[in-house]
Amino acid sequence: NPGIWKRWNQLNAMGLHNVQLGIALKGARLTRVGGYMVYSTCSMNPMENESVVAELLRASEGCLELVDRRPELKGMLARPGMSTWKVLSEQKSKRDEKNQQKKNSDKMKARRKEF
Repeated sequence: NPGIWKRWNQLNAMGLHNVQLGIALKGARLTRVGGYMVYSTCSMNPMENESVVAELLRASEGCLELVDRRPELKGMLARPGMSTWKVLSEQKSKRDEKNQQKKNSDKMKARRKEF
């Protein structure tokens, strides 16, 4: 979606966590006992990656395990996942608050009425 970056903010990433978790849970349900599931995204956001894997492992209550298959995949470039990350605040940033104030100013309200 080419227009997504114009509207993106840090709260969007929080919403994508649930989407990605749903995909991973469905994949886990479809994986045969003793089988392997690979989880990958096009994101570098830990809320869509490591956080999803952590929640998937927690929710499985020991039925799933994280297995490092990199040694068997010769030539594949990979890095270990993050073990800690910051979760961005769900509160609006100062910039968002300032934009909201501008949007609701008398000047902008009058301008909208013109149209």
